[in-house]
Amino acid sequence: MKSSHAIPQVAIMVSTNLDWGRRIVKGILAYANKVGPWHILVYPQMSATVDELPKGWEANGIIGRITSPELAKEIKKSKLPVINVADTAVEGFASPCVRTDDRAATRMAAEYFIQRGFRNLAYIGPGHMDNPIWYGNAFKDVLAEHELRCEMYSQLSHRILKKE
Repeated sequence: MKSSHAIPQVAIMVSTNLDWGRRIVKGILAYANKVGPWHILVYPQMSATVDELPKGWEANGIIGRITSPELAKEIKKSKLPVINVADTAVEGFASPCVRTDDRAATRMAAEYFIQRGFRNLAYIGPGHMDNPIWYGNAFKDVLAEHELRCEMYSQLSHRILKKE
């Protein structure tokens, strides 16, 4: 076993109020259990975003959902290595990122419907968030490969209610 002095100190900064965040933390803990030991601080929040570094934590690195400009600024200032698990980018902040493969996920969804004989398909999602727009565009691209059209609707659009 490594001496406690050599054990990495890792802060996990992912909101645990939703199942998505709990599953991310569970995966990180499973990995740490295989490669560890690690000293881990799970820094749960009740809100969807974490806006500040844990006070007094002497970390060697951070695995977190970095979505707030304030947190990104603090992390940059700390010079700590970070792995970002957020799907959305913070302007001016770059780090290694683990995220969903939009193309693979939407290919699976489109092929599910195509294999079942669906030919009239649409994508409905929020028009004000990056990742649903990426999903919609990827879905449309897969359908085009099969010479199928894809109607695109924003949940904010009134067109969806007027469409015949």
